[in-house]
Amino acid sequence: MNKKIVKEIQTWMQSFVEKPNPKFGNMPPCPYARQARLQNKIDIKDLDKDYFVCLTDAARTWTDDFDVVIFVERIVNRYEPQELSAIIEEVNKRVMPMDIVCLEDHPHEPEIINGVQMNNGKYVLVLMQRLSKINDASKQLENTSYYKHWTKENLDDVKNWRFK
Repeated sequence: MNKKIVKEIQTWMQSFVEKPNPKFGNMPPCPYARQARLQNKIDIKDLDKDYFVCLTDAARTWTDDFDVVIFVERIVNRYEPQELSAIIEEVNKRVMPMDIVCLEDHPHEPEIINGVQMNNGKYVLVLMQRLSKINDASKQLENTSYYKHWTKENLDDVKNWRFK
């Protein structure tokens, strides 16, 4: 992975993803990102041309050495946001029974939660994580003010679908 891109993503994480925000109950957009980064539990890799093969292979060989693997696509226009969503939906059908989930972030599809744009805005990202771990973390956040101002649509798009 290109060191410049890794640095850009780390900078975005430190300046936004990990930073407390009043719109999330004074919690960061991702309350678990800082600890994972500081413990070197985040891996950043290239997302090669065949997303389905790349992601399903990564799920099959998952080792829990990392909490999150962030796959980065540098060619933003390879897929439109709807195409990317369809690909990730198919990947998730395959990997969720393996206790893995993929979450996509396309810069041309702003994800707005309580007035805050969550996207990195520059690259297509696919985050791969243990499904049980992310669901447990979501359940813990339900006992805080984190989700207080989320709409039902936001909850369905980001969280609820993973529990079905």
